[in-house]
Amino acid sequence: MILEVKDLTKEYSFETGLFSRPQKVRALDGVSFSMEEFETLGVVGESGSGKTTLAKVILGLIPPTSGGIVFDTKIISHFRKDIQIIFQNPFASLDPRMRVIDSVIEPLVIHRMAGGREARERAAGLLSSVGIDKGTFDRRPAQFSGGQRQRICIARALACEPKFLVLDEPVSSLDLTIQVMILELLKELKEQYRLTYIFISHNLGIIRYLADRALVMKDGRVVEQGEVSRLFASPRHEYTRQLLSAAI
Repeated sequence: MILEVKDLTKEYSFETGLFSRPQKVRALDGVSFSMEEFETLGVVGESGSGKTTLAKVILGLIPPTSGGIVFDTKIISHFRKDIQIIFQNPFASLDPRMRVIDSVIEPLVIHRMAGGREARERAAGLLSSVGIDKGTFDRRPAQFSGGQRQRICIARALACEPKFLVLDEPVSSLDLTIQVMILELLKELKEQYRLTYIFISHNLGIIRYLADRALVMKDGRVVEQGEVSRLFASPRHEYTRQLLSAAI
């Protein structure tokens, strides 16, 4: 087991008026699940279901209100290097002033994995492995398409030699044809680098294609989880059935 999430809760407080008491909303409400190494877990639900909040808590970007997250320290020994995220908007994820090869070199230098000529060679190899042409390595992000920028973000994430990737709607801003190409790439990279994925999406078709198991979230809770084949063939919760019906 690479990850265990135990009864995870995240509350946000907000004020409705100057003299009113702070109100609380639960973005996560008692979420529990576990993951095996090399597995792909799909997290699916409508906007506001808690998917992205769950990702942020797992990544340590925001603290939970209660509950626990336990990684197997034999596998995840260097948290900031071993766990990476790929966001929905690739343009916002890249420094517009940096050449793309420098964006991939940067994590190698930060984590003291390589420097100088070695770092450039390793970055060039990663960019080539995700389908970026060698003649474009010195260009800046604005000179690439959305699909190419997402490939660059994937190369940057892989630079740290991670064990675990969180993918937060990584293809939702791309054209359908490009989505298919990126999903194929992610499947190939998972096998090549022996990765574990959490893949967040509102698209059930993508979850069915990519994931081994799925969590279905609604209002911060996991209403159903299980093997993708079983979940799609015989959903047990009414909300899952509604999502499947809407996707047809």
